[in-house]
Amino acid sequence: MALHPAELRWLEDRFPGDAPFLERIRFGRRRIQRRRAIAGFALAFLVVVVFGAQLESPSLQAHLDNRPGWLYALGSVLLIAGLVIMGAGLWRGARAGRLEAKRDSPLWALPWPKRHAVYSQLRGRSAIDPGDILFLRSVALSLADQMYVVAVCGGLSVATLGPLLAEQTTVARMILGAAAVVGLAAVAVSSWLNARTGRRFAAEHPLESEPRTFGNDLPLGDQPLPQARR
Repeated sequence: MALHPAELRWLEDRFPGDAPFLERIRFGRRRIQRRRAIAGFALAFLVVVVFGAQLESPSLQAHLDNRPGWLYALGSVLLIAGLVIMGAGLWRGARAGRLEAKRDSPLWALPWPKRHAVYSQLRGRSAIDPGDILFLRSVALSLADQMYVVAVCGGLSVATLGPLLAEQTTVARMILGAAAVVGLAAVAVSSWLNARTGRRFAAEHPLESEPRTFGNDLPLGDQPLPQARR
C-alpha cells in the first residue's frame, strides 16, 4: 500500500533530506539492490575461482559422477517441492499486496545507521520515543507481513539443491550451488527472525484504537494520535 500523504509529511519532518522522501525510497532501494547484486556476484566468483580450483580433484569428481541412483529421485522431488513452495510464496505476497508494500517501505530511504537504530528499537535494545510508536508499529507490521519471503527464499534454496543432487556436475558447480543454497537459506532465516521481531513488537505495543496508517487520514497536526497502552 502506498504511503499516505500524512505519513510522507511525518517522515519528511522526522528524517529530513535533500530530496523528497519518495525519491529517497526509490534511490535507496536501487542502491541497496545494486550493492547486493555486486556482492553476490563477487562472492560467487570467489567461491568458484578460489575454492573450486583448490578442491578440483579426479577422486572427488569421480565420486560426483558415480552417485547412487536414489539421489536423482530425491533431487527431482526437492526441485518440484521447492518450485511449488516458491510459487506459493510469490502468489501470497502478490495477492496480499506485500510485494508492492515492500517496495514502498520507508526503510529504503534511511541510511544504514538510522535503519540500524530502527531495528534496535524494534528488538528492544534501545529506548523508544513515544512519538515514534506508530511509525515503529507500521515498520513492525510490515516486517511481520514479510513471511512470504521465507517461503520464496526457502523454496528457491530447496529448488537449487535439487539439481545438485539429480544432475551430473563439476566440483566448481557443486560448490557454487552449495553456496547459493546456504545464502538463500540464510536470507530465509533472517526474514523469519525479522517477521518474528515485528510480531513481537506489535503485540507488546497494542493501541487503544488502531489507525489506518501511522499518519492517520489527516495531517498529524490536525488530530491527536492514539497512544500506546502501557
